[in-house]
Amino acid sequence: MKLQSVIALVATASLVAGKPLHKGLNYERYLQEKNATIDAFLKYRETEAFSAAVDLGLVNKEDRDGDPTEDQLQRFHMASELCYKMSKLHPDAEFSVNGPFTLMTADEFSEYVGPVGPVAPTDAPGPAPGPKPSDGSGGGSAGGVDWKARGCVTGIRNQGQCGSCWAFATAAAIESAMCIKGGNGKLPELSEQQITSCDTQNGGCGGGVPAYAIDFVKQNGGLCALEAYPYTPVAVAVAAGNNAWKQYKGGVLAGCDTTKLDHAVLAYGYTNDAWLIKNSWGTSWGEQGYIKLKRGTGGDGTCGIMKQGTYPELT
Repeated sequence: MKLQSVIALVATASLVAGKPLHKGLNYERYLQEKNATIDAFLKYRETEAFSAAVDLGLVNKEDRDGDPTEDQLQRFHMASELCYKMSKLHPDAEFSVNGPFTLMTADEFSEYVGPVGPVAPTDAPGPAPGPKPSDGSGGGSAGGVDWKARGCVTGIRNQGQCGSCWAFATAAAIESAMCIKGGNGKLPELSEQQITSCDTQNGGCGGGVPAYAIDFVKQNGGLCALEAYPYTPVAVAVAAGNNAWKQYKGGVLAGCDTTKLDHAVLAYGYTNDAWLIKNSWGTSWGEQGYIKLKRGTGGDGTCGIMKQGTYPELT
């Protein structure tokens, strides 16, 4: 996630009533459903997701109280319509307005996520060659692998307004590798801040690439060179700055409208049908911070997950 100057969405928007304020709003339907929208928005304002939006600087604290503005209501109605549309496109996934990014427009969310960082180095590993569902070789299983269930994935964290998803994904991959390597169930918790602040090959809160970060850790902490994809958690780049991720709440997401990589996450396992993903947007987003992406789609994979994977191999 690349940090942009996050606009105080409500404070800076026009409060003029009686006209559509945002591109893509079905204004006639909005007027018909305005009373229901007000009721739903007031309930949303009491949720953990709204509090998370305040903590992220996407909504002003003052907007917890008082009458909702026209701008807020139109944004909320657009998000409700988006959830309905996404549910039709992806029937195996769930979408909800009870997420931290609900009051952002699609363009604002895309800009907020931003590019994952510079392109990967030429000697970085290519796309993680995910095993076919029937392939049980190399330590994998036709039924799937879930390193979280085996106790080798740390809990969900929140990168906040810093565009350091690359550092979070890197730290998560190293933590899991150390747990698996040790074989004793001990799961370390490493510092994303150290990677963000000290890795000069990457851009700190301005974005970065896990391959560079793992090289930094190797030079400073004893990790060896990267090789082919193992059956361990892998830091992967994905296309996340889109409507499907914006309102995702659960289930298996079957696709995105783009495969342009703009975010880094941890793929910690898979089932016959889905990749199991740990994100870094806090627990108020998705399935308590996690998401499932459909497997077996071919090409670059769902949301580009097969394009770029990086993992640490411990000596």
